[in-house]
Amino acid sequence: MTESPNSSFRANIDAVALALIVLFSVPVEALPQPAPELIAAANRPAQALTEKGERVWRRLEQKMQRFEQRFDRLAAPCSRGASRSGAVSRQLRFPV
Repeated sequence: MTESPNSSFRANIDAVALALIVLFSVPVEALPQPAPELIAAANRPAQALTEKGERVWRRLEQKMQRFEQRFDRLAAPCSRGASRSGAVSRQLRFPV
């Protein structure tokens, strides 16, 4: 029977407990900090995705504004004509 690489950790609970105690007893300030260049490099893909999402959102808002403007232009003459003829007021007074 071959042992898996993690079986020694399972067999030696004391070693795992000691490693966890050492890990949690070291203050965060004592841990080495990554270089700012590495942090910036790691953040680049997330930043690019954020910028792309913002561009897509702006384009969507612009399309919605254009749609609303077109809809308002098309709907405006119809609503004036319906209110002049009295069709709207007849519908409100006598529902079917």
